[in-house]
Amino acid sequence: MKSTMTGFVCLLASLGFTPLLAETLNGTVYDVSGAAIPNVVITITNAETKLSRTLASGEDGSFSAVGIAPGAYQLTFEAKGFQAAREHTSLKAGETAKLTPVLQVGRIRETMTVTAKGTPAYSGPVKVRVGGNVEPPKLLREVRAPYPESVKARGITGTVIVQGVLLMDGTLSSLRVIQSPDPELSASTLEAVSKARYTPAKLNGQPIEVVTVIEINFNLAP
Repeated sequence: MKSTMTGFVCLLASLGFTPLLAETLNGTVYDVSGAAIPNVVITITNAETKLSRTLASGEDGSFSAVGIAPGAYQLTFEAKGFQAAREHTSLKAGETAKLTPVLQVGRIRETMTVTAKGTPAYSGPVKVRVGGNVEPPKLLREVRAPYPESVKARGITGTVIVQGVLLMDGTLSSLRVIQSPDPELSASTLEAVSKARYTPAKLNGQPIEVVTVIEINFNLAP
């Protein structure tokens, strides 16, 4: 029995987690409004061994990992609708570390398609990733991105990706093109997207600003 127990303890120690040293990592995960986030996936990785263990925050956003061996650790916090967050901490023998990570709302992404056969065509938003207490914005004013005649004549197709900030009044700010097959398509897309109007995104019922990524696909139909 003694030999078996010794082998079990050595195995845990090799993984970086041992019951002989009751070091603890605990805390609560919050959003930017100060509300706790439940069901956050938390990955704890030993900086030296690179071995990990995973747990989830409770309904009140709290988490606790006991039996952690002394050393340096990276913690990753992930939840739907929020950007992943990373924190680093070190534990000494007999120590308890308390963390209070704050997750930022994730980017809102929309995809639109424009198919031309003499006149431009438009397809509305396809998908928006949300989760937790994040409410996505809703498009109030449809945007139409013209397909420039000179671009059609050159047979150019492709996707224009624009990034901006959706403000609390439902308008878009700080728009910039991050991918485009043609400068004229970039200009056409920016002009159209700047006129779009939305309901604001909300976090726990309160309007917030969020980074928004909009894709417009330009296609040519025979």
